[in-house]
Amino acid sequence: MKENILKWHFPSTDSGDEDGINDPLRETFEGDHERYIARESIQNSLDARKDKTKPVLVKFERYNLPVSQVPGLSELKETLKRAKEYSHDQDKSEEFYGSALELLERPTLSVLKVSDFNTIGLNGSDDDTGGGWYKLTRGTGVNAMHGVGGGSFGIGKGAPFAASGLRVVFYSTINQQGEHVFKGKARLSSFRNAEGDVRRGIGDYGQAINRGVSSIREIENIPDFFQRKEQGTDLFIVGYRTEEQDWTRLLLNSLLNNFWAAVHFNELDVQLFDNGKLIHQVDETNLGELMAEYASEAHEFYKAITDPTAHMKDTLPHLKEVSLYVRTGEKLPRAVQMMRSSKMVVQTVTNYRVLPQPYVAVFICDSEQGNRLLRELEPPAHDKWDRDRNKVFGKKVYRELRNWVKESLRSIADEKDSQPEDIPELSRWLPEDVERDDINPQLGSIGLKTDAISNLETAREIGANQKEADLGASTTKPREVALTQGFARGGEATPIGIKPVKNKSHNATIDLTTSGEVPRINTANIRFRCREILRDNRRMFQATISSSHNEAGAIKIMAVGDDADYPVELESVFDGNNQPLEVNGALIKGLELIPNESIRLIIELKNHKRYALGVE
Repeated sequence: MKENILKWHFPSTDSGDEDGINDPLRETFEGDHERYIARESIQNSLDARKDKTKPVLVKFERYNLPVSQVPGLSELKETLKRAKEYSHDQDKSEEFYGSALELLERPTLSVLKVSDFNTIGLNGSDDDTGGGWYKLTRGTGVNAMHGVGGGSFGIGKGAPFAASGLRVVFYSTINQQGEHVFKGKARLSSFRNAEGDVRRGIGDYGQAINRGVSSIREIENIPDFFQRKEQGTDLFIVGYRTEEQDWTRLLLNSLLNNFWAAVHFNELDVQLFDNGKLIHQVDETNLGELMAEYASEAHEFYKAITDPTAHMKDTLPHLKEVSLYVRTGEKLPRAVQMMRSSKMVVQTVTNYRVLPQPYVAVFICDSEQGNRLLRELEPPAHDKWDRDRNKVFGKKVYRELRNWVKESLRSIADEKDSQPEDIPELSRWLPEDVERDDINPQLGSIGLKTDAISNLETAREIGANQKEADLGASTTKPREVALTQGFARGGEATPIGIKPVKNKSHNATIDLTTSGEVPRINTANIRFRCREILRDNRRMFQATISSSHNEAGAIKIMAVGDDADYPVELESVFDGNNQPLEVNGALIKGLELIPNESIRLIIELKNHKRYALGVE
């Protein structure tokens, strides 16, 4: 191998924008690495299936790689040191670069290799903007339909960097033309090189050319460990971050919860290896057994397909071929899992209140047209269908989907129970079940006094064009927020006029976990109620929390909608003694809960919009 022609290259900023330590492409997937790695890699491998009569095979293999085999090791170390020095005043910089450099001083480095088989590989030259290789290794925010590291918006490729302790990933493919192609990518922060020039933090490892590097396309120049043997794509996460001794358990939980249907329909097989030893094989023959052990919640949905009460099929105007599997039974969560033809769970919806008995259901859209429409409604994380992402047809598609699922569920209800019982005053305590697209969001039109309680229902973000007086809002208690399964249910709120229980949570001492993360409160033990108020003409929320157990740590505040729940950015949070609490994104930190004692929080969101708030 010609070592002298291979190198790392970080382009000059030319006095332009610099890269900070908080990379938005990576930050989107920070946290639950195994969940995102499984979702982002498998879904794109399924999109790139070569032989439709055979399943795609995805292998997750963890290796202890000698550090000396990391391509461009000496250059990478020097770059990390310079980036650490240049960004020393940025939050997280010292922590990340110190840890990364320490990893490179060890004799071996953990590497996660993700490989797909029965796939077409990544085609195209470095400059072919329509090719999969370009979209994966160079494009940002572009559609990358194929390969392990892509995604519908090209943002899913940030997930592997979030799982790397070095923020370094290598790609290797054999494409349809039989070409071997290899390249490395680092997503660091800007630094000043030895000549004093400020360089970008996003760089590539490849073959030296005039003003940078190109992908390596000669097999003799590709390091042996990174050479692909057959058509398809390998992705290497260097410095793989996992705090779990049994790392396979986390990946199994993610892939089974997200892709159980693809395995069941024989479209996907998965293997997990640790240093060459097969730990788990996942296919349709052992799926049920594995789900019972590693994915108990998704297991109920799996049984809706294997043992359905009813199975409906239809052809709709926009979505075309769709199907719904329904299973009824005791203690089921009344929820529907939504999927496209890739058989990945996009979201779980819990607001179809048209079937009296408990149930689980699985919706699948199998048509090419329907998949294209639904894909365009998905955010970068592919975890919901948002009608507002396409202003032309988004609402039409969303309404068509919603109405068909509701009518299908109604059709299997027992005759006497085919309509829900009409209980007076019930509606004020339940989420709104109709679409409202014409409501005025302007805060100033409410006209409430300071700290007055707004009795407007807030089950979703409010739209535009209609005055608040037309809402028909309740005039007594605000309803309890309806939360999706897995969220804490609401309890009794402390009235505004009653002195709250003294809360010392802002002085609580919380021990960090071994990974340095703030511990999370077990929301199964708490009661949470929230209502909207105005203070100094700003929309805020008053929340009351109590617990059946001693709890200390953080909670995450979520906006609760009809079809999905998502974290909200917090501006500030004060306790009942008007003391500020520490917030980070959607997290409220430093809470201390005592059994049978309530605490009151005043929450202000950064965007000041109206939501129903819940706790993850």
